[in-house]
Amino acid sequence: MRRFNCTAQTVKMRRWRLRIPVPGYLGRPWTAQEEVLLGSMPDEELAAKLNRTVKAITYRRQELRIRAFVRTSRAKIRTWTSEEVAYLGKLPDREVARLIGRRPGDVTSKRRHIGVCYFAQKRRPWTPKEDGLLGTAQDHVIAEKINRSTSAVCWRRGQLGIAPA
Repeated sequence: MRRFNCTAQTVKMRRWRLRIPVPGYLGRPWTAQEEVLLGSMPDEELAAKLNRTVKAITYRRQELRIRAFVRTSRAKIRTWTSEEVAYLGKLPDREVARLIGRRPGDVTSKRRHIGVCYFAQKRRPWTPKEDGLLGTAQDHVIAEKINRSTSAVCWRRGQLGIAPA
């Protein structure tokens, strides 16, 4: 290479030593038989079988929009009972999950799938008596007295423009 005052072989060897990839090299082309196997087994197993890297397998599978292989055991899949479904939307998802022994994500997914709205606790309105207590003592003390969170008391006091005690 005239510009670098060395041969093409020297440049090639230096790039190889520095682990700089050859521009434009994308590996060996994929065959139709190889592409059919994508997603049929874990990427690690397929990489060993096809003599390709796991990254190459993953990249090609994602490029073709093929889902990753997931091992499932039919014994682990539990159908939803009518009693379990009855809880959905009546309590927060985490609470339902704890009660019925399922993961919170599974509860959320089932609730959305059957079209049940998320449980939202009803916020009780502030009474004039509660408003009158704001600013008379520290927020956490008032919160304990009126059975509200400290942050709710702080927020309400700020809304009404009342200075902290």
